[in-house]
Amino acid sequence: MDIFTTALSLSKQQNGFDLARNLIHRLEQDFKPKEVDVFEVFGIPGNYSAEDIPESEYITLRRFNYDNTTKRKKSDLTEFHKAIKNRRPLVTGSNGSLTERIVIPVMSDFGPLRLVVISGITESSEERDILFQSVELFSSLINLHDSHERDRLTGMMNRHTFDDFYNRSVHLPHGENQKMYLGMCDIDHFRKINDAYGHSIGDQALHEIAQIMEDNFRFNDALFRFGGEEFIVLFKCKPEDAPVVLNRFRESINEYGQKHDTGLTLSIGFVECRKTEIPSTVVGKADIALYHAKENGRNQVVDYDDIEINSISA
Repeated sequence: MDIFTTALSLSKQQNGFDLARNLIHRLEQDFKPKEVDVFEVFGIPGNYSAEDIPESEYITLRRFNYDNTTKRKKSDLTEFHKAIKNRRPLVTGSNGSLTERIVIPVMSDFGPLRLVVISGITESSEERDILFQSVELFSSLINLHDSHERDRLTGMMNRHTFDDFYNRSVHLPHGENQKMYLGMCDIDHFRKINDAYGHSIGDQALHEIAQIMEDNFRFNDALFRFGGEEFIVLFKCKPEDAPVVLNRFRESINEYGQKHDTGLTLSIGFVECRKTEIPSTVVGKADIALYHAKENGRNQVVDYDDIEINSISA
């Protein structure tokens, strides 16, 4: 266990995803805990005070695991809230050298707040110092990555990171009978909200819509704010499930619009991602499907391949 080796290992990571994966690997290797998690926390206002923390049901925790088996998790919120509000590590269940859980909040100026959670760890005070130093290194580096990779308003990945992420993701192995899809999502008549209520309310709506998006998709589903009121999701599923997944998100936006009496709705165009096509080609196809959705009533999900089939049969 060597902080300099850990620092070198972390500093070599090329993006925030690899950095989190490497941190988990290093902590597992050096401390042999029962479990290590990194959570991305959405729904926390930037530069928050303790009073700003919303009720637990409005916080979305997306659980990262370096082996790519990830799940969203909404338990342990009491401990997590306390660590977030106090902005310092929370140690629970300490019995001699055995600590049940350590929750360490990691602040970010550009991306989501993270929680590094180490469970079932046996360590001395010296080892705990090294543990905290390792997470502090992660904190500095993740802020550096976030400044380049994240959209400041929503905390989502930004357009500049898209091509690289897409090119790496499309060549990863898929699950059985699964394919990779790109969904392009655009808020219907969003300009009317800015015109009627002002840009600050529009920004608040974008932040909340991004929160709904985070809550609807899995951690391994890559989410991007592509520009303005346009969002992109990359996800893997069985072909028959793709429209179901996207319609579930669309319906969540409908519910949000009804709840806030704005009538806000969402149009989505999606397409299968093929390894032989460059990112701009795939985005272009999804954009065509999105345009088709807009031109034919809005508030719907359209598959690019359905447009192609219909045009050939016509």
